[in-house]
Amino acid sequence: MLERQGEGRPLTLTEAKGYLDWIRSADALELYIEETETFPRLLIPYMMNDAAEYYLKFDDCRFSRDLAREEDLTGASAFLAGRGTSAALVIRPRSGAMVSVWFRQVYLCGACYRYGDIGHDWRSSPGQEDIRRLVNLVCVLHDKMEYLGPAGCNELERDLLLLAEFGPFRWYSPIDESILDWYRESPEGAEAARQAALSAGDRVLAEAIGAYAGSLKGDRADPEAVRALAELLALPEHAAFIDLIESRIRAASSRWPLRSYGGKQDAENAYQRQRVTYHYKQEGYEGDYPLLYKKDKNGTVVRRVRLVEEQPFTVMEDEGVRFRIFSMARDLTGPVGLRFRRE
Repeated sequence: MLERQGEGRPLTLTEAKGYLDWIRSADALELYIEETETFPRLLIPYMMNDAAEYYLKFDDCRFSRDLAREEDLTGASAFLAGRGTSAALVIRPRSGAMVSVWFRQVYLCGACYRYGDIGHDWRSSPGQEDIRRLVNLVCVLHDKMEYLGPAGCNELERDLLLLAEFGPFRWYSPIDESILDWYRESPEGAEAARQAALSAGDRVLAEAIGAYAGSLKGDRADPEAVRALAELLALPEHAAFIDLIESRIRAASSRWPLRSYGGKQDAENAYQRQRVTYHYKQEGYEGDYPLLYKKDKNGTVVRRVRLVEEQPFTVMEDEGVRFRIFSMARDLTGPVGLRFRRE
């Protein structure tokens, strides 16, 4: 059972050890100390991404030594010792002194959030931003299933996340390095892509994906076959396939609540959305946030703008990270694609 942020679900030491083992195996140990009126709390991220924020919360902590926020914990190990009220979290950095943290209770806290409007300007070179944004979100869903299980994903998400196992789609990495080796290649991923192509009315693409699926051997594909089909995905005549995936992501995402940062910040974010929308309306665009379009004098849509947001985490976020809005524009009468632009 998953719990929303707040008090969270109390964990037994055995359960907490399982979560810590997972964090340690990923070499992803981070510590955040939250001051309270009595004893501080210790927060350890479990899974933090665009779609979910889950963490371990240790209440009423006492530390064997001061733990600096900037302390380098790369490669550190953490394990639980003791039982009942005498339990302690023992942190052993690769360098520096070991620290013991005695606590009253450990909880799993977290929530799933809406992510369909999220996008990031991560790449140093432009190209196919619309596809790369969707690849990031599909991979986020795949990770969510891995970390949280079926309880953390709705039915639409369980179908979409299979696309992370389809290499020609994953070819469009949302970051500067390739992510082809980050996920396995599976017949299920290729079949999910083929069915999406059929739903989009693109039989040519569906046949190409079917041929690709027939060439799979194990959980890897021929690099040249991946590249060739990836290039096909990006052609304008197959844009309906990409549009269908985006519409399904928005539908799956809409079943979760928006992130909330408190009344004042939520109002500021709403103002930023209104301001950007007003700017485009002044430029002759129609539609509503986050999808706007411009028509020519004959009433034909010639340009479409998709507004996407960079959303900070609601907890444990760096102070320098802020809510931002970017635009992706698609010219429908010529070459596709403009780089992310901050609005």
